[in-house]
Amino acid sequence: MKKNGISLIVLIITVAVALILIGAVVLRARDENISGQAMDVKLANNITVIKEEWNNYLQTEKTNYASEYKRPLSITDINKSSSELASIIPSIAKAGFSEDEFYVLGGNLVYNGDNATVIEKVKEVGGIKFGYTENKEESAWNQPYVPSGYSIVEENGKKLNNINEGFVIQCNTGTYQKGSQFVWVPVKSEEEYRRYYNGFTDEPTDYIDTVGESQKDSIVKYGGFYIGRFEASSSNVQYNNYYNYPSVIKGAKPFNARPDDNGISGVMTSMANAFPNFKATLVTGYMWDITCKWIYDTNSKINKDMDYMIVEKDNVNSYKLLSIGNFDVDDYTSNGYKNTGSSEDYSLNNIYDLSGNTDEITTERNNSNQYVIRGGGCIGLNHRFGILRRDFINSNVTYYGFRYALYI
Repeated sequence: MKKNGISLIVLIITVAVALILIGAVVLRARDENISGQAMDVKLANNITVIKEEWNNYLQTEKTNYASEYKRPLSITDINKSSSELASIIPSIAKAGFSEDEFYVLGGNLVYNGDNATVIEKVKEVGGIKFGYTENKEESAWNQPYVPSGYSIVEENGKKLNNINEGFVIQCNTGTYQKGSQFVWVPVKSEEEYRRYYNGFTDEPTDYIDTVGESQKDSIVKYGGFYIGRFEASSSNVQYNNYYNYPSVIKGAKPFNARPDDNGISGVMTSMANAFPNFKATLVTGYMWDITCKWIYDTNSKINKDMDYMIVEKDNVNSYKLLSIGNFDVDDYTSNGYKNTGSSEDYSLNNIYDLSGNTDEITTERNNSNQYVIRGGGCIGLNHRFGILRRDFINSNVTYYGFRYALYI
């Protein structure tokens, strides 16, 4: 009898605890539902004015781009950060939303409450498409040409297909070409096809680039070009039994060439038709400057700080990271070169080592007909320069590097 009484007491306690737990769950669910409903009401009460302010902004920007830049407003132009949205849509703050509850993704205005919800889909912003094309006649600055035999590079489970962050393709054919990677540099208009001097203020008057001038029509027509993601490196496949074909791969020793007509001619000839569906070239002065301007306009690392582009300082400890270049700072000789793409710290828009590893020869020349090098390098004092640096070079040395580019 006593045992039965104890069992009954245990049963009653168990039921009581269960009821308490059920009640707690119900109350929590009710509270969460009330909270969600309150947020829904808050959004519903303000969504009309939020959408109105957003669409007013888009209409204003369409007009501005048409008159100032002579082109349609694009999805990339309106992909604003949460902080930028706060100034564009004052009602976000007025309604009591926090700044990070709204953002723009793919041109769409998104509310990021309990569940991200698109509250305003972009229908058409100037008729611009984004993506890529396998038809070269459809190639545009925001729709790069990716023909058969090439693929978009994927790293760490993510495709590198964002144009403003660096759209990367890889050649999948050929003996020495296979694995070479290139980054699309958009050219939105004829006005953007230019060289820069004194920062981004002037154009160089003492330097000529007939190769770059000859490529203008094609690059403007097709909306851009591909620049080598890495400095050229040796592929161990010989060209005319003279020197190895260069490739554009990660983790290899930079290729060196003599900066005279024979050396440059060999480089240009060996790769002119190496990549199917493209013309290959040594990077021109135009290509280098357009790439620098694009990086300056789009990369958050730079944050509009010209020191990253042109810095020259006396104390190695005071250099900004991307201005000293990627090389062995204890060895200012050709032995100081690192393998291509060896550090993520020296990647801008998925392009590596523009401010070093090697000083890079371009097709540009000065008025004395000497070839021009760009960026910094590990030789002598060249490590002091940023990526906009332009200098002429001694043709009697062979430790300069170079970079390839592709155009249609």
